[in-house]
Amino acid sequence: MPAQKRPFSPPVNRFTRAFAAPALNTSLALAAATTLPHAPAQAQNPDFNDLRIYQVMVESFVDGDPAHDYNYGYGTSHHKGDLRGIINSLDYIASLNVNAIWMTPIFDSDAYQPQLRINGATPTDFRLDATGYYARDYFNVDPKFGTMDDARELVAEANARGIRVLFDGVFGHHKGALAPSPTGKLPVDSTNPNDYFNNPNGYPGRVADYNHPNTVEFYKEVATYWIEEVGIDGWRLDQGYQVPLNAWEQINTAVQQASQARADAGHEYGTLGYMVSEIWDNEYNIRNAAYGNGPDPVLPSAFDFPTRYAAVQVFAGDEGGYSGRPAYGLAEGLNTQNVYPDAAQPNLMLGNHDLLRFGDLLQRNNIADVDDPEYYARHRLAFLFQAAYTGPITTYYGEEIGDETPNFANQVSWNCVGQGLCDDHVARTSGKVPGVSVDLQDFRLEQVELAIFFSNLMGVRDDNPALSHGSNTVLLADNDLYVAIKEHLGEQILVMLNVGDSDRQFSLGSGLFDGYTGLFDLLAGDAAVTANAFELDFTVPALSGAYVELVTTTLAGDANDDGVVDLLDFDILAQNFGQGPGFLSGPSGGDFNGDGVVDLLDFDTLAQNFGSSNPATVPEPATAALITLAGA
Repeated sequence: MPAQKRPFSPPVNRFTRAFAAPALNTSLALAAATTLPHAPAQAQNPDFNDLRIYQVMVESFVDGDPAHDYNYGYGTSHHKGDLRGIINSLDYIASLNVNAIWMTPIFDSDAYQPQLRINGATPTDFRLDATGYYARDYFNVDPKFGTMDDARELVAEANARGIRVLFDGVFGHHKGALAPSPTGKLPVDSTNPNDYFNNPNGYPGRVADYNHPNTVEFYKEVATYWIEEVGIDGWRLDQGYQVPLNAWEQINTAVQQASQARADAGHEYGTLGYMVSEIWDNEYNIRNAAYGNGPDPVLPSAFDFPTRYAAVQVFAGDEGGYSGRPAYGLAEGLNTQNVYPDAAQPNLMLGNHDLLRFGDLLQRNNIADVDDPEYYARHRLAFLFQAAYTGPITTYYGEEIGDETPNFANQVSWNCVGQGLCDDHVARTSGKVPGVSVDLQDFRLEQVELAIFFSNLMGVRDDNPALSHGSNTVLLADNDLYVAIKEHLGEQILVMLNVGDSDRQFSLGSGLFDGYTGLFDLLAGDAAVTANAFELDFTVPALSGAYVELVTTTLAGDANDDGVVDLLDFDILAQNFGQGPGFLSGPSGGDFNGDGVVDLLDFDTLAQNFGSSNPATVPEPATAALITLAGA
């Protein structure tokens, strides 16, 4: 929503040299001091960290029913999106291995009817109706999007696919002349002229006055109604700074109680009660407006704008044209979270409906175009960083295929609204769902490959809680290389990202890690790893990254730790036969009995267990995600 946004770029020169390491062939004996144990056990709900959210802008996504269209709105889309289009796209969304959908508001906006304005003027621009952010009836679905039955069907069909549904809560402002709640409640509007969205560019509406108890009671009923009636699992909170913390505390409490009541009644969904605030600002203002200054956060989650800006400045560039930030900027971004309460669970996104698409950022900053392999390589790097983030994450629709706005890169200043090319709405392009809104041949091969990579990556995140729940210790960060270790309940995963245009080699002392028997590449990615008793040597090719798990348990004879003892393990053992003394035991080397030598005793172990499997360590098979795409 463009009216009150305040784009934020964190300061550039905040890097602490203690986190840096020499550039090449570095051997580290001790970990650097950067440890970020966010979302510990005292978090409101650790399950929030498991959320892999897919954001949909309803009016611009997919047209599923010609009877429910706006045909009008911001951006370059068809402006025909509706709930049926989302229902029709659920199989595709599920194939991406996400587990939640956040939809922009679907409340009834009383479309095309004038908003109330303080000076009595009648506006002529109704694009805001299509956004959903200026509700007139919070308890009914906008007929331009569908019906209440459609909303119930969408939630039920999403839940059947293991997907939770989050609504967009606009609890600080509305269109005016509101319909009362089912119990007859209404909020009180502010009488401060500065609280009316009454500027020369439009954006009319009313701001709620939370000094009156009627207001918080009304919005508590809004927040719980959709949980009780439809079974949603929580809310994204638009412009969260408009609602004071004491009111957020009351609304959040009501949401938790309604969600728990569904759980107590035996429901699986509509029970989570996730609340994520949008405060488009720096970490201090995010803390003040969403979490508060106490030891426990008032709201459990807020979007991590500071880390988002740091990430895009490293991998692409931001909307203001700042690019080329060194890789250690990723550590800088993450360190801003030290301002938040320990139990806060920030949410990392790369883009949304108010920001430029990542592909357009690459083009604006003259880094890569859609024809360049680097365009997709940088998307993969950004996804790798995001998927290793402790906390919930959100993906804006189309990011998984590297979508961009055609013929747009530089900021448009003349008549950007009329052209649909303003920076704060240009990302609202038509949704591209294979077999639903577009044909398969409309995709580049690189887009198909990127989407499958994204889906596999989300599956890896789901299977490895250290990525979403673990502490994050930065081991090495310099101009091009970022290396961190994620640790959770004994699981250790190395995250390695090379944003430079040359291959990088580095070494880590084995004393850094808490006992392991071998290494396993979770993505079968680009990193090459060799090991001995004293250190691990890595090579990360240019513009690539990898996750390497330090395996602490293994199936005897399983030299590659793929969960099955087979001929691949025989090959590895044969190649290393005779190695020792002190050769690394376990899956990487073949020294299964840990006597420091790969010999016939290890062959005996392999032979005895040949054909055995360990379901606990068998990696998930390559996802069946994007069935339509992969099949082609």
